[in-house]
Amino acid sequence: MASAVKIVKLTNGEELVGKVTVSKDNKRVSVENAVRFILQQDGIGMMPYIPLTSDKTIEFDAKMVLCYCTLEDEVLNAYNAKHGSGILVPTLKLQK
Repeated sequence: MASAVKIVKLTNGEELVGKVTVSKDNKRVSVENAVRFILQQDGIGMMPYIPLTSDKTIEFDAKMVLCYCTLEDEVLNAYNAKHGSGILVPTLKLQK
């Protein structure tokens, strides 16, 4: 699988967002720049998944990953603005 920013649901119930890569043998899942989303009074905030590490990539045994999914454009834009390419996905509304 090519790397892409996804939301990852772990078997322990935790959710994180980052650039996901699956190993060729499908036994390891790597998440680069992994963050957790935190609900705040003024919206949603982000914090590092493991705040006290200098590692940019966290590896999981694939058995620990329940699923990974595509992000909504708004969430992807917030992530990219802070941790990614900075490229924002436009949200187009067609007029009739």
